[in-house]
Amino acid sequence: MVVVLLVAAAPQAQAQRRWGVEIGHSYSSAKALHQPATFTLNVADSVTTDIQGGVLVGGPIGSSASLEFGLRALAGSARSKAESEYGAIVRGYAALGEWVGALSGEYEADGGFDVQKGVLGAEVTPLGEMRWCLGVRCARSRLQWRPWLGVGVGNSFRGARELAAPEGRTFVRVYLRGEVSWVPREGVELNLEATGWYLARGSEGRTNTTASMAVDLWKGVSMTTKVQVGCPPPRFVYARSLSVGLGFVLRRDGEAAALGSADSR
Repeated sequence: MVVVLLVAAAPQAQAQRRWGVEIGHSYSSAKALHQPATFTLNVADSVTTDIQGGVLVGGPIGSSASLEFGLRALAGSARSKAESEYGAIVRGYAALGEWVGALSGEYEADGGFDVQKGVLGAEVTPLGEMRWCLGVRCARSRLQWRPWLGVGVGNSFRGARELAAPEGRTFVRVYLRGEVSWVPREGVELNLEATGWYLARGSEGRTNTTASMAVDLWKGVSMTTKVQVGCPPPRFVYARSLSVGLGFVLRRDGEAAALGSADSR
């Protein structure tokens, strides 16, 4: 028997840029905030829980920049300490001509806080293009997607070398992230976030993918399915999970403020 409680922010861009609070699967991207945060209670031989969620507070600074503060967690008794993760981030966006750039400082930890890392990151994405549905939801296909290219430089300030592997004490990681959102019809939304990392130390690669489908039932109540599979930081240990159940969806402005002008074009 599985009972699932889901709370999500599935944001839409709007012309007026303002500060706000959002809740979703993770703060890792605007599209991750489309995916439901989940609390899953599994009742079998024993009771176990699986918690996946993130909160983001952010808003504009001036006319072409924004700032965000976020917390996230993948935890619960159904996950081992190596599979669990916690994080906190400060991230700023700025419009750079036809591009958007972001600088961030992030704290990463595993479930037992045996491995703790600090990462300084930079990433870029094209501003937006209606013709290709890039950062803008196309009217006909109702599809929207956005790629990010980034690099992170960090340090494992807690954790034995074997636990901090494959990155070690000081590390560089290059990553490519893709976000896709599709609304095939009113009341149905599918979201996908996939990230691939190249870890300079050891010349190794890792990937992680999360996907969700939410079907609105009545006044914000939805039937939601979510899948996560891959090797996310900080431990880059393989994990997978599946959540299916009823959810409640909050729809708020969830695009980064720096991207708002592109998504409303």
